Amino acid sequence: MAKVTALTSAIVLTLTAAAAAQDWPTRPLTLVVPFTAGGPVDVAARLVAPRVSESLGQQIVVENMGGAGGMTGSNRVAKAAPDGYLLVLGNGGTHAYNQSLYKKPLYNSESDFAPVGVVVENTKVLIVRNDFPANTLPEFVAYVKANQAKLQYGSAGAGSATHIACLLLNYRMGTNVTHVPYRGAGPALQDLIAGRIDFMCEVISTGLPPVQSKLVKPIALLSTRRASVLPQLPTALEQGLPDVDADGWNAFFFPKGTPEPIIRRLNAATDKALGNPALSVRMEELGLTVPPAERRTPEHLAELGTDGDRQMGATDQSERIQRGLSSSLSDAVSQQDERAVVVTPPFDLVESLRCRKAGFGGLFHDHQRAGRQPSTGSRRGESLFGKAAAVRRIEESHGERLDRMRRPELGGIASKDAGGAAQP
Repeated sequence: MAKVTALTSAIVLTLTAAAAAQDWPTRPLTLVVPFTAGGPVDVAARLVAPRVSESLGQQIVVENMGGAGGMTGSNRVAKAAPDGYLLVLGNGGTHAYNQSLYKKPLYNSESDFAPVGVVVENTKVLIVRNDFPANTLPEFVAYVKANQAKLQYGSAGAGSATHIACLLLNYRMGTNVTHVPYRGAGPALQDLIAGRIDFMCEVISTGLPPVQSKLVKPIALLSTRRASVLPQLPTALEQGLPDVDADGWNAFFFPKGTPEPIIRRLNAATDKALGNPALSVRMEELGLTVPPAERRTPEHLAELGTDGDRQMGATDQSERIQRGLSSSLSDAVSQQDERAVVVTPPFDLVESLRCRKAGFGGLFHDHQRAGRQPSTGSRRGESLFGKAAAVRRIEESHGERLDRMRRPELGGIASKDAGGAAQP
């Protein structure tokens, strides 16, 4: 009798869930952007969300929740009820890199999320402060090698895609520049414009406006091809530095357990939105790319984290590295304080990343390891900026940052309704 009752209950729950999925959505959705407003992931969200809202017939509210290289906001979605009303716009940093960069990630990117589909593909550009004494990549490499102990680069946070791109650049140059992590690319970009840090490996959509306004200097594209929005800017390969390919993506993820009909419904709505010519034109204006239909499926997105043949930077299949995480990786990650401020990791971390388990493991090809040791400013309490300075940068006024990002010369890369709803 008990077995019959349990079976009946299971059938009722299944039918109820199926009915709920069929009616979905009946109320607005919340899209978590796991970085501060004004950064490249935020820009992508505010481009795509209104079009998807039109397809679904429900509003999508964009909510910024930065911290820990995107893990804080992503973790909120990982632990949420799988009812289809909360999702995250993740990237390689939030759903691949941080699984190896942190000893204890807040979530498992494979088992805690249901992939929906890639919505944006991007490239990154190396930009420097305006008074940086280099205008080409060879000049940049020569200067960094001679002055690496006193230079700093910024990123959207430890383990973020912009952090990994600069780690790759440092690895290829054979240098170890101090890393200053932020809670998003927006505040890091502001410090670059102000001259407080020296360079960034920024996504082109948010790096483009200050380049066009001559607030920063572009040095090289970290890609295998030039960008139509910066046609005169050569790639790193063209300037003599091979294997610096930091192309990336942004994608929708639901919590694990979200009903399959809901996943398919959102994927179909997203696919329809990405087919809008006006959206494609706007993305192209920002240097972004709408992925082709075959790269917009849940299956393709799931493979990005598990298929070594799809890993970024592995342009030759013979050079792709066997998957599997080096046991020394966790020990190589530098200490973190209670606010997830991470100072520069040992240089050996970059070598260990060649064998990391999750996503894009082919970033680093099998070349002779540089064998450098951390600079004296890279250990906890000895960062060139110091722990207090790093915390100050991360915790500075959010409103003040948005005001600066809305300046006309920046092309309005921070939306006036940053943190609010994406209107259809």
